[in-house]
Amino acid sequence: MPLEIGGKLQRLKAEINSIRRGNYKGRIKPHKPLMLLAVLDLMNAGIITENRVTFDNTLKNKFQELFLIAHKEGDWCHPSEPFFHLRTAGFWFHKPCRGKEKACADLDTSGGGSRRILENIEYAFFDPDSFMVLMDAEARWELLNFVLQRFFQSQERRSLLQYLEPKGVGNKQGM
Repeated sequence: MPLEIGGKLQRLKAEINSIRRGNYKGRIKPHKPLMLLAVLDLMNAGIITENRVTFDNTLKNKFQELFLIAHKEGDWCHPSEPFFHLRTAGFWFHKPCRGKEKACADLDTSGGGSRRILENIEYAFFDPDSFMVLMDAEARWELLNFVLQRFFQSQERRSLLQYLEPKGVGNKQGM
């Protein structure tokens, strides 16, 4: 991996490490890390190839598949929430729909589910340095492993990795 990418990868890891997450009965929610894993997996599959993460059925279905692996009691499968609230991280931004710039800026919750997102947000995108990292397959795989290690317990990690791992790779780095 080029040195320039390595430095940007470390900054992105630091930002991901500090994302704020909700909790339920003292257990931290998995939604934002699962949304990141969904995006990384769609990038690995060649479905997301540009700096444009659309809140569409492909993303929602991928999130739901990952959610079914990692959810616990009290978790609800609402992909709209992490898609919206990742904007509090320094790497995830929203492109408002045309004519909805003020409405989008005034939103403070995704309450109401997908409708608010679909009416106000055209797509999410990464800052340029983060997107550069995500376009590098080796860095993307390292980031995927980082998210698994940082946010999920051992059994969840194994199950998620089994689902996410490219066929024939056999790379279980620390899992």
